[in-house]
Amino acid sequence: AAASAATRAAALECLEAVLTSAGAALKPSVRTLADAAAAEAACAAVGAATAPPSSPAFLEASTPAQLAVRSAAYGALLASVLAPRPFRPTNLALASALFRRARTFDPALARVAGRAMLCLEAVVHPAAPPLHPRAIAPPRELLYGGGGGGGGCVETDGAAALA
Repeated sequence: AAASAATRAAALECLEAVLTSAGAALKPSVRTLADAAAAEAACAAVGAATAPPSSPAFLEASTPAQLAVRSAAYGALLASVLAPRPFRPTNLALASALFRRARTFDPALARVAGRAMLCLEAVVHPAAPPLHPRAIAPPRELLYGGGGGGGGCVETDGAAALA
């Protein structure tokens, strides 16, 4: 079981590396499979971490090998959500729910899950506009012509103040 866990951890770390370095370049069908694999692995990891203490799954989840698998699964899911796509990440809601649950119920990896939640917050609530020039609205002057005519700012003593 330890060799199997080490193999799963290595495969998930490889998936994370591929999504991080070339996620945007993958064919859509391959990307969909990679995203699904990351989501499935993270669901299983959270399920193992939140198993009842009396279950055999709880005892197995506390081994170092299983801890490595859970950590790699969380990393792969985060890479899946953060890797560029031409549309909103498909696993965003799932990742948010899983990382919130892991932060609460997986004490060994609560810090990792909390950091992942911060990353997701930046995706859901960006503090800055996108970098692509066509994704930013043009200035109001270009849309409505000129600069006057109730633009929301009023000149007072040479300084613009909000109306």
